Amino acid sequence: MFEIEGAKNVILDTFKRAEDTDHIVLRVHEACGGRARFRLKRYGTIVCRLISWWKCAFVHATDCDYCFDSSLDIQSIHRCNILEEDGDVVEYNKNERLTGWITMRAFEILTLKLKLK
Repeated sequence: MFEIEGAKNVILDTFKRAEDTDHIVLRVHEACGGRARFRLKRYGTIVCRLISWWKCAFVHATDCDYCFDSSLDIQSIHRCNILEEDGDVVEYNKNERLTGWITMRAFEILTLKLKLK
């Protein structure tokens, strides 16, 4: 559902529900010991309730009754600490489904909280 754009040394580690809310938490880390500048791109995926998507693409027709688009309607994105407390707002373009440039230090672990509608 998310892709790191612009930095091969940034790894998306975690995609989970926030502890106290219905928001989504993403954790990324810089893996090579250098600075990184990246953008986070969201894309919709087709999910089949019966079987995994890649099997569904080959087994079912494209109008499968069990498939749905899992795109998220993101209201805002915030940097946050490990306790998932909001920090700075991360720029997000809803039309392009793309964040602004995010800068990381060497070996930094970054937590982002996505607030959904």
